Amino acid sequence: MSATQNDFDNCGYRLLRDPDRSTLSPWESWRAHETTGSYETEELAKSELMRHISDEHWSVEQEVVGQVVHPKQDCRATSVRIDYILWPKEPLISAGWSVGPIGVEVKRSGVKLGPVISQALDYMRCQYSCAGGLAVRPKFCVIFPLDRVQEAVQSVMSSERIGHAHVGMDGKLRIYLNGQCAYMEGPFGVFLRSALRSGKKFGSR
Repeated sequence: MSATQNDFDNCGYRLLRDPDRSTLSPWESWRAHETTGSYETEELAKSELMRHISDEHWSVEQEVVGQVVHPKQDCRATSVRIDYILWPKEPLISAGWSVGPIGVEVKRSGVKLGPVISQALDYMRCQYSCAGGLAVRPKFCVIFPLDRVQEAVQSVMSSERIGHAHVGMDGKLRIYLNGQCAYMEGPFGVFLRSALRSGKKFGSR
């Protein structure tokens, strides 16, 4: 269904009328360039994410410290702490998961995407110290909860390997990488997309 001018106007009106975002639909949150869902706090969002992480498919490390290995010019930051590193387990790898561990950064609903994407970009510059002495640089950093992004924002996120994830109306966790649904549990097992088309270019486009 295509959007009309009234849809855009109503979205702006509701943002002014309801600044706590409690009545916004996922579509309206997307138009406002915000994290989606109805999680009033970051802790509620984290609890929802962990409730939908499959123990069969993922091993989870929380609050993982990372060291900056590709610093920005004139930036003195040396370390960060990402919310989660998700390690794929053997059943998921055997099913076709091919991108290794992924980082996940969680926010409450209604947070503007600009700073969140910038934070994810910074996290992609880091190497993380994981259990057992393993050091890892995930190929992707995923923002949760974020239903969908399009146009210029999607293009930048895909190029920089910033993914997004949300829990659908069916209660299933979906992880999007490069604008494609790369992981989703369904009634017939897990859906995976192993061939990711973006995030490999450098320089001129």
